[in-house]
Parts: sequence; C-alpha cells; structure tokens
Amino acid sequence: MFYVANQILQNEQDAEDAVHQAFLSIICHLDKISEIDCPKTKSYVAIITENKAIDIIRSRKHYAEQENDETLIGVQVSTDDSGELSDVTSFTHFHNHRI
Repeated sequence: MFYVANQILQNEQDAEDAVHQAFLSIICHLDKISEIDCPKTKSYVAIITENKAIDIIRSRKHYAEQENDETLIGVQVSTDDSGELSDVTSFTHFHNHRI
C-alpha cells in the first residue's frame, strides 16, 4: 500500500497519510471483502490506496489555488475617471519611494 501511494505522491509523509486514509476506508467497507488473500481483494486495496493518494494531490492543488488567490487580495490598483486601469508602474514607483 505504501509503495502504491509513494509512487503517486513522491513524498513519504503524504504516502503514509494516504495509506492511513485507505485503511480507514477499507474498515468502513470491510463487508465487501470476502477473502483476504485473493487477487480481487488485493486489487481493491490498491485502488482505494491510489484514490486516496489522488485525493491528497487534489487537496494540495486546491490549497495552492487558495494561497494564490489570497496573495492577490489587497492589491491596490488605481483607475482613471473612465474606469480604465491607469499607469500602475507610476503608482508602484511612488509607493516604493514613500517607505
């Protein structure tokens, strides 16, 4: 399970998290497993582990997008009377020299 998750995530800590989440999911669906040592069960466990690893990648991307959005909040942009963007470089130049 760890090998499968680590191949996808390329990070041991994240792979451990994926395996942990996979175990929790398997426990919740234990009634679907009839025989422990059969190829079907091994495939089932591998697929759950893969899906949990992919979920971690998705959550990373979502978190990164939120961070990027937050860095844009509070950026002051000046506009002229028509609502068009005015010269931002002059604002930046003025702002940097005030400090």
